[in-house]
Amino acid sequence: MARDFLETYLNKPRSFLFVIGLVLLGLAAWGVMLWRLEAPAPVRPVILLINRYPLTPADKSFLQQANPYGFLLGIPAHPHLDPRRLRQELAEVLHRADFVFFIDQEGGTVNRIKQYDPSFQAPAPEVFGKQAETNLPQAIEAAYQYGVRTGKFLKNLTIDVVFAPLAEQRPTGPNAPHKSRYFSDQPALVQALADAYARGLADGGVIPCYKHAPGGSAQYEKQTVELPALEIQSKLLLV
Repeated sequence: MARDFLETYLNKPRSFLFVIGLVLLGLAAWGVMLWRLEAPAPVRPVILLINRYPLTPADKSFLQQANPYGFLLGIPAHPHLDPRRLRQELAEVLHRADFVFFIDQEGGTVNRIKQYDPSFQAPAPEVFGKQAETNLPQAIEAAYQYGVRTGKFLKNLTIDVVFAPLAEQRPTGPNAPHKSRYFSDQPALVQALADAYARGLADGGVIPCYKHAPGGSAQYEKQTVELPALEIQSKLLLV
């Protein structure tokens, strides 16, 4: 029966072309379906944390679907995580190697490097600020050299971007925590030292990302519950 059907249609050119067209259409539809199944998810403009390590199969499946732009390392701390090995793992999971690694590394109380090397000396920004009050050129050079050393260390770990320097004027509120995080309460000194640290990071091989400017200032104690509204002169923002 099938043979009679084929002979009938093969003997009619138009019918033959119709059958061939149906076959090609079916193959095309099948190809599109397979492509949709195998095609990676689009890269999403989000930065994710690595909540646990080693990665579980469920973690890897989620990351494949999320396909984020990059990852913030160091929060939470994972004592056995090597960013270089993690980068290789994620490249296999995501089928791409252009994702970006971010990290916070201000120094002092915000020292993420210590989980990778406890001996790494990371002075708090306040140290450079106090030095700048008596010898500004020396403080600028010290902040720059610290940036270079930090940048080289992070570059070796395959870190791309550092969320630093903290370019915020030191808060004056009585409840402002971690005052050592800030270079100074003087905008000109903050700019000079933040710029020096940023230049050092860049020369060390990573991308600096200024943050928190101009900051919460006197309303700092409210930042955890509401967004501060600042009254500040434009000239201070452009210092």
